[in-house]
Amino acid sequence: MAAAPEAGREEAIVDAAGKEIGLTVEAVAIPGKPPVHLETLAPPDPEDNVGLRIRERATGQTLVYLSGVAARDRSRCDGR
Repeated sequence: MAAAPEAGREEAIVDAAGKEIGLTVEAVAIPGKPPVHLETLAPPDPEDNVGLRIRERATGQTLVYLSGVAARDRSRCDGR
């Protein structure tokens, strides 16, 4: 299993053989509610949720996946 992408750093997505497939992924901190299993362990943090920005290198087209976010922050989500 591949390691999770580091926030703010774009990483190449590879296939099972380790060959790049032309896509990159970047983790983006997004404000939201903490996961249920962590709600009582720490106060809410603006970076409790992570979105994923997936970009096709050849065209620059971008897909942003956001799950369980409180608000969309366009500056952190939009493709470059």
